[in-house]
Amino acid sequence: MKHSTLLLSLTLCVFAPACDSGGDGDGETSSSGTDMGATEVDEAAVQAALDAFPTGFERISAMPFPSEGHAAAVDVHVWVQSAGAEAYRGIDPAGEGSNPTIPEGLILVKEQFDDMAAVTGHTVMVKGPAGLAPASADWWWGFADADKQLANTGQIDFCIDCHAARPSDDWLFGVETDNRN
Repeated sequence: MKHSTLLLSLTLCVFAPACDSGGDGDGETSSSGTDMGATEVDEAAVQAALDAFPTGFERISAMPFPSEGHAAAVDVHVWVQSAGAEAYRGIDPAGEGSNPTIPEGLILVKEQFDDMAAVTGHTVMVKGPAGLAPASADWWWGFADADKQLANTGQIDFCIDCHAARPSDDWLFGVETDNRN
């Protein structure tokens, strides 16, 4: 399977409880086999996207930059799946109100680095379907280690508390204009 087809399949399967063409789940299914009524994130599909990372993602930041609140990271790089990269680039971290259109199922990754520029982990955000988590604008969070293995996932209070400050930017902070790729 080609990378683009694999990544499209992974993105479509992020919300399907059983990602197969049979559509055995309880929800209504589309012709692609995704569960149209899913209100959970399929962590196996997110893990598969991380396993393929950075394939299918665009690096938004030209240079790593300090980002408060991301574990022991000194600096981060922001990566967004290609389907939402342009919308993400339109977010102004210095202002509010960009109202980006972030597609359901989109995965964002903050790749974390220590002071020696070694990867220490990854913060993951997934834009869920309407109703996944109304209190957090339907975002789902996860932490992955340096080897990209998911550990802590779901509705993480620390993430929600920080990102709630950006409601008119779909809870996203963006990357400074002079540091965009």
